[in-house]
Amino acid sequence: MSDPNTSIDIATPYDDLIPCVDEPSARFYVDTIRVYLGLCSGTLGLEEAIRIVESLKENPEFVKHPTDPTVLPVNETVKEQLIEHLKTLSKYNTYNADSLRSAYRLAFVDSPASPSPLDLQVLRYLVHHPTAPLVTASRDLGLGPKTVHRAIQRLQTRNGIRFSSLLDNSAFGLESTVLFFQRRSDIPSPVIESGFAEFPFTRSMAITATSELGYVSLLYPMTAEGTSILRRSIRSLTGPVFKSACLHSRIANGMQVSMDLYDNGTWVRPVAFRDQLVGAVDSDVLESLLLMEPSGPQRRLTKMDFIIASQFVMDARISPASVVQRLRSRGIRVDTEHVSQTIRRLKKRRIVIPFVALNGMGLDASFCFEIVCNRDWVNHILAATRFIPQSYYHVSEKGILLWIHIPSAHQKDYYQALRSLEDMDHVDSVSALLSMYPASSRSILDSTKSWSSGPRGWYVEPDALDLTKYLL
Repeated sequence: MSDPNTSIDIATPYDDLIPCVDEPSARFYVDTIRVYLGLCSGTLGLEEAIRIVESLKENPEFVKHPTDPTVLPVNETVKEQLIEHLKTLSKYNTYNADSLRSAYRLAFVDSPASPSPLDLQVLRYLVHHPTAPLVTASRDLGLGPKTVHRAIQRLQTRNGIRFSSLLDNSAFGLESTVLFFQRRSDIPSPVIESGFAEFPFTRSMAITATSELGYVSLLYPMTAEGTSILRRSIRSLTGPVFKSACLHSRIANGMQVSMDLYDNGTWVRPVAFRDQLVGAVDSDVLESLLLMEPSGPQRRLTKMDFIIASQFVMDARISPASVVQRLRSRGIRVDTEHVSQTIRRLKKRRIVIPFVALNGMGLDASFCFEIVCNRDWVNHILAATRFIPQSYYHVSEKGILLWIHIPSAHQKDYYQALRSLEDMDHVDSVSALLSMYPASSRSILDSTKSWSSGPRGWYVEPDALDLTKYLL
C-alpha cells in the first residue's frame, strides 16, 4: 500500500508549473496531473503509469473523486488547457485540493469543436454500432479502413468521444444501487463525503457544499442479509444525518445518445420533449432503447470473466492485446485468445452492452433528476429520452434516476419540463441536482479488489454494509 503523504517522482517538461504540496488530497491531484503530462510528453510509459495510478488509488481522495489518467486519451488540446490552468494557479499561488481538482477536471470537460462532416458521418454510425470492426464500418460507410480509423482517433482526441459499456453486475452476484438523499443543513458536506469515502462499497458520489441534495452509487455482493443491514442503517441515519434518503436498487439501466438532434453544429431546442413526457408511449420506441435488465447470478461466469469485463467497461473498443497489457501491469496474467473469446461470449449473452458517450460537442450542462413515480411514468420518461442529446437512466422500484447532458442554453427547457411532472398523479416527487460531467467512478475491479471470492462468488461480512459505522 502506498503512503498518501509521499509524492511520486516523475519528470516532465512542465515541472516548473507543477507545484510541491504537502496536503495529501492536494498531492493526489498534483501526482495525477504529473502522470497525465508524463504520458503526453512521452517521459512516462503506459505500464509504469498504470502501476503509479494503482498506488494513487490508496489515497482517500480517489474514492471521493475517482480518476484514472491512463484511460484518458492523450490529447494535445487537453494538455494545453491543463497547462494554462496550472499557469493560472501559479499566478494566484492557489494550490489547494479544490483548485487543483478544478484545474485537472475542467481541462477535460468541454470540447466545443464540432466534428467535420466525415467524422460526424462516422460518429452517427458508431452510435448504433460502437464496436464495429474497421472492415465492417468501412464497408457500411463506403470509406477506407484507414479513413475510418483516423476519424475515430480524431473523434476521441478532438471531440472527447469515448467508448464504454453497460455491465450486468448481477450476473456476477453484485448489487448496484444509488442512494439519493438530502442531508441535514447542520451536517457539513465534507463529513458526509468523508464518511462515504471510507465506506468500502462506494463507487461514486455527488456531494457539494452548495446543495443539501446528493447521491452515492454503491456496489456490493448480492445477499439478502447484507442488503437488509444496509437498508436498516439508512433508516437509522434518516433524522440524525439525512432529512430524507431513498435507496434505488437497479432493475434496469441504460444510455441514450440522440444524434438526430444534432444539426449544423448545434443541438435542436427541445420543443417536442415536454409533449413526449405527457403524450402516448410508443412501445416500439421503448423496445429500441439501450436498456439492460439484470439477469441475476450466473454460476458459469468466472472471476477472470469479471476482470476482463471490467476492461471492456472502461473502453469498449479496447484490443485484446491492450487488455493483456493493462492486466499484466496489475499482476494478472491472461492471453489474447482468452480475452477475445470472453468478450465475444459476454456480448452475445448481453452481459456487456457497448455504447458511445459524448464529452463536449456543446453539451456543457448536466443534471441528475430523481423522479419517484410509478412504472407508467418511468416509461413516459424513458420514451422521452430520444429528445435529450445524451442521457443515462437507472430504473428502480421507486422510480427513475435520470442524468442528462445538454447545452446550457437549453437547461431551462429541460429543467422546467421535468420539474412539472411533480404536478402529475402518481408522481410523488422530483428532485434535481446540478452534476459534473463527465462523471467519474471507481472501476468495478477497484471496487471489488479487497473482497473475498470463491465458487459461489463474492463475499463480505454482512455487517460491513452497516453505514452507521461511517456516518454516525
